[in-house]
Amino acid sequence: MPRSRRTKRMALLASVAVVVLGAIGATSVFLVGSAQRRDDRAAYLRYERAILVPIKDGGRLVEQEMKPSLNDLSTGAVTPTIAIERAVAWHTDLVQDRTQMLGLTPPSFLRGIQTLWARALDAYLAVPELFTQAARATGSARKALLDRAADAGTRADRLFDDAARVMQYHRRRLGLGPTHDLPDPAGH
Repeated sequence: MPRSRRTKRMALLASVAVVVLGAIGATSVFLVGSAQRRDDRAAYLRYERAILVPIKDGGRLVEQEMKPSLNDLSTGAVTPTIAIERAVAWHTDLVQDRTQMLGLTPPSFLRGIQTLWARALDAYLAVPELFTQAARATGSARKALLDRAADAGTRADRLFDDAARVMQYHRRRLGLGPTHDLPDPAGH
């Protein structure tokens, strides 16, 4: 065989070998990536299922009890004694929810989520304290304390949304789409 024909044939074989090896490498990277993505999805969904239990309890407490009670105390629809009893119950329930949430182990890619949940729950825990102070106060002092409690609740809502934003981001990243079980600040 002439030298140039042999060189061309060797070059062609080398090119085919590079393409085949590249395809094998790409396939293995894809398969490893797919397995990792599948594992990440499963880990995320396990964590989400577990975290939604205290989140739903806390959400019900905030939306159906705490927020309306601020107005109830303001208008005199509840007595100071009942208001204080409510605040004690809220505090107890929020501490339980916080303990349950922080007792869960998130997947490694959700690093930092525990800190976000803790900040949000700690902010919500300020509301029962301010509500108790408001129940013991009268007149403009009560109104000022109720305003502070409402502001603390708004701050807590924002902090909770920060944590929910991280959760929703990872749902999307993993191809799960957003969930209606958590706020979706990025989806607005």
